[in-house]
Amino acid sequence: MDMRATLHQAMTFHQQRKLAEAEQLYRVVLQREPLNAAALHHLGLIAGDTGHFGPAMELVAQSIKLDPGNLTYRTNQVGLLDAAGQHAAAEEAARKLVAERPTDLRLRSEYARLLEKYDKIDLAVAEWEQIAAGAPDDFSVQFHFAFALENAGKLDQSEQHYREALRIRPDFGEALVNLAGLHLRTNRTDEGVLLLERANAVMPNHPSVLATLGSVRNNQGRLAEGMAHLAAARKVAPRDRNVLRNLAHAHLIRGQVTEAIKLYEEILQIDPKLLEVNSDLLMARLYLEADGSEELANHRQYQQRIAGQIRCRPEPPRARSAGERIRIGYVSPDFREHPVGHFVEPLLAHRDRTRFEVHCFSSTSTCDALTKRIMASVDGFHVIESMTLYPLDALIRQKQIDILIDLAGHTGNNRLMAFQCKPAPVQMTYLGYPNTTGMDAIDFRITDAIADPPGYSDTIHSEKLIRLPQSFGLFSPPQEAPEVAPSPVRANGFVTFSTVGRVEKWTDAMLASWGKILGAVPGSKFRIIGVGYDDPAFASDMFVRLARAGIERSRVELVGRKPFVEYLGEVSRADLLLDTFPFNGHTTTLQALFMGVPTVTLSGRVHRSRMGASVMHAIGLDDLVASTPADFESIAIGLAKNQTRLADLRRTLRDRLLHSSLCDAAAFARAFEGLLLDAWQGKVHAATEWTTA
Repeated sequence: MDMRATLHQAMTFHQQRKLAEAEQLYRVVLQREPLNAAALHHLGLIAGDTGHFGPAMELVAQSIKLDPGNLTYRTNQVGLLDAAGQHAAAEEAARKLVAERPTDLRLRSEYARLLEKYDKIDLAVAEWEQIAAGAPDDFSVQFHFAFALENAGKLDQSEQHYREALRIRPDFGEALVNLAGLHLRTNRTDEGVLLLERANAVMPNHPSVLATLGSVRNNQGRLAEGMAHLAAARKVAPRDRNVLRNLAHAHLIRGQVTEAIKLYEEILQIDPKLLEVNSDLLMARLYLEADGSEELANHRQYQQRIAGQIRCRPEPPRARSAGERIRIGYVSPDFREHPVGHFVEPLLAHRDRTRFEVHCFSSTSTCDALTKRIMASVDGFHVIESMTLYPLDALIRQKQIDILIDLAGHTGNNRLMAFQCKPAPVQMTYLGYPNTTGMDAIDFRITDAIADPPGYSDTIHSEKLIRLPQSFGLFSPPQEAPEVAPSPVRANGFVTFSTVGRVEKWTDAMLASWGKILGAVPGSKFRIIGVGYDDPAFASDMFVRLARAGIERSRVELVGRKPFVEYLGEVSRADLLLDTFPFNGHTTTLQALFMGVPTVTLSGRVHRSRMGASVMHAIGLDDLVASTPADFESIAIGLAKNQTRLADLRRTLRDRLLHSSLCDAAAFARAFEGLLLDAWQGKVHAATEWTTA
């Protein structure tokens, strides 16, 4: 039998992925020629392909010993070590290859990609820099160097090298897409869209380009255009997870909650391990009617998923010297112009610097005026946008954080996976998400006794609820706000109702109540303010929904996105705000009150349906809190017909708010820090009891 021909046939089978036939022939060769390096090597590769890494390593090592100069054997050994999870050994083997062949740019590129895969971002950047110096006119090298710089958070340099890649090859679609993404990340939306349109021209009907264009248009309030791009993307790639996720979000912001939920569930059927999509699904379900027990069960499914993917390594309480400050870490994508940013800024500004060292971990690179004020208030500000899970876990442990506080929950760009690693002895969630996280690794949720009354609320959370003595949120009065204007009813001769917020919060029951209120107040008008309401196609859909509730189009004005000061002016054109239910407003309610517009709210059983009650209780207006839809309608109708009280509230609401606990940042900070101290001391005491038992 000709062993050369047999080996050739074995390799042909191997290339055709006929592994059993290939293995049989490799073994035939080795029976005749036990030291045949090629047969040993390829048999080792088959062993690796089938998960038998021990024998694979031995066979490949034998082949390299027999043929030490074979570069293919050694690069395959790196790949095998990587596949086996022996990352340190793979990295070392690749490093040795590069050291022996420093001018081989292909080898160096593979090494740089391996470093990126292992989150050795700084080393990868240094390697790509050397590769780029040796191949300045290689568009692919410039692209990968730019990508590494972007992952390292060096956005200006990254942009420079994406542009260099495009100078060399102007029709390089992937570079156009990545450069567009860089512009979108840094709030240069118009430039980003132009780059995406160029990418669409050179890569027609590419699903990721269409999906990104659709997402951008949705964020701009151009909802019909956004949906068209996303529909086209799905037609090209019906099972693409990114396309489906963007399409689900598009349905959500159009108020098509059920359709969004179905798409999120479809994505999880394709890949059940996508924790970010699981968070999207949980967030979307909050817009349905509230059922605390069912919601806890849904959130516990997230716990099952995350526990199956990420190992929890609890960090014990560290030994602290006398007088050493407790280290607090806040994790959020919203240390910027965002409601969460505005709520935490006064808390951080009024913190007790003698007792607490504070670090912020920002999962976005956005840096605006609010970001800079927050940075000036804390001891450390760490941008973690490009940081993957385990480097983030290492950073938090390195900073020796005692209490780690999540400010995002299951909202977008959360870092709950880092909390699953348990890098801090005490972990909490607060503010950004109006429900439980469902996670075992998060010990406490900070709230108040109105938003989450003792009793039932405690049974529908995986965390232990700890309650502030005042409302759970702080309000920062906007300095640029216009003065309170007189109640519009006197000049208009009719009452103007308003509601502010996202159409996702619209429910049939809420629309029915709006219809009854308008029907009971002759001549009244209704102004609805929110993103996308000035999009003609979207507005048409909204008018259809309102008509079903008996609300005539002639009585409704839809108002779209406005700059902030103009938005406050639009809010002040109402006599009375109708809160959404069962998902209340919070920031929007506070802003309306600041502009002198009273708000009627309906209180339910869960946190998101009690946020309005928490605010109204804090300013002493519990009589504007309803307990049933009929009660909600009665209060709103009665107040609309009482122009004397409307005028009085208009005149006094701003002062009432400013002199409430909602604006007393110093007192709030002391109460908040008191909860942190109690939680920390309880943890230390429990650890001491355990170690001395």
